[in-house]
Amino acid sequence: MENPLASDDGLLVGQRSLVYLRREWLSDLRSENRSTNTIKWYGAKLEYLERQTGIKTLDQLTKGVINSFLAGIADGTLPDSKKQGSDAYRAGFWRAIKAFIYWCRRNGYEPHHSLLNNEQKFSLRKPKEEDVIIEIFTPDEVEKMREIAHHIGARELLAVEILLSTGIRMFELVNIELDDIQGSNLKVRGKGRKVRYPPLPTRLQKMLSVYQRKYRPGSPTDKLFLTDNGQPLSWWGMNSLLKRLQKITGIHIHAHKFRHTFATRYLEKNPGQIEKLRLILGHSDYKVLMRYLHLAGQQAIADSYDEDDPFR
Repeated sequence: MENPLASDDGLLVGQRSLVYLRREWLSDLRSENRSTNTIKWYGAKLEYLERQTGIKTLDQLTKGVINSFLAGIADGTLPDSKKQGSDAYRAGFWRAIKAFIYWCRRNGYEPHHSLLNNEQKFSLRKPKEEDVIIEIFTPDEVEKMREIAHHIGARELLAVEILLSTGIRMFELVNIELDDIQGSNLKVRGKGRKVRYPPLPTRLQKMLSVYQRKYRPGSPTDKLFLTDNGQPLSWWGMNSLLKRLQKITGIHIHAHKFRHTFATRYLEKNPGQIEKLRLILGHSDYKVLMRYLHLAGQQAIADSYDEDDPFR
């Protein structure tokens, strides 16, 4: 008879199979409404770790094993490794392993004693990362994107405007529902199910009102953005729209570049308002926000959008 406590690799749950625990962890991340992209990223990191080290259970995952694994990435000796030797690539594995170990501890699966110090903090030092270059859109690029998006369609233009004007993340964008548009604020469901209410500029409020009236009356779904077939637009679908815009405009476009641009612009207009920016963006601390300070002295992006309603 099949043992109901056995995982797919034949190990008992009591033996703390890494495969079992990884799947349970990813399932918990889904229940927390984490983005599909984030969940896939975590899963890929842990799968690669399991494959390259050959370990099967949580108690085999020791500080020495992880250090050897990270060293193999750093010197490029591991097979199938991408971006070999990249500090950022190695730090990504460190972050994924740390998150997994903390999840195990919270859920009663005790990690190997070498992975936690006396204060129950992760004992492995974070690999040094090279300085991250923050990209923002120039005023000319913003206007070019608006112009091309307007010609492509109302959905594309609205998506660009929301990203530029609120700084929300891609998964937050595709999860916007019609009831989330609450007058001068937008209800956003962020990481860990945290809810925040970034303000909506008057121009964007008008665009949303017209878009709802003209393109979303009587729809069977509550999502703001739909596919051409009337289904909720996924993260991958929205990313495809941005890639199309990138191809037409020749501008390097990715979702976080909108977020960087918004944050930089906000600090240009509101010097010193770091705490308000943190609340708008939904950051838990100030570390990431400090990256924008050196950019805030640049010329503010011109708010030169055509006041004639493009949806009228």
